[in-house]
Amino acid sequence: YFGGRTWRMQFGAFANLNGASQLVSELQGAGWQADWQPHRDQGRLWYIVRGGQYATYLEASKDLNRAQATYPKAMLAAVALPKLKR
Repeated sequence: YFGGRTWRMQFGAFANLNGASQLVSELQGAGWQADWQPHRDQGRLWYIVRGGQYATYLEASKDLNRAQATYPKAMLAAVALPKLKR
């Protein structure tokens, strides 16, 4: 959990924006706060679909069971917050 400043539910990773956008719409329709973010890994661009934002792992894990009931591949992701200006 090192480096995690907040926790988010990760629902999927897509090589195309259309797939990510469709999942975001589906999640929002089901009541999840959801968005996608670009991520570059070994020269490939991925669109990561995440939802929710939790202050602790314990808080996030409580929602994980609910998410996995509909989205079995959902998992928790530690997310670093952007650096704050001093």
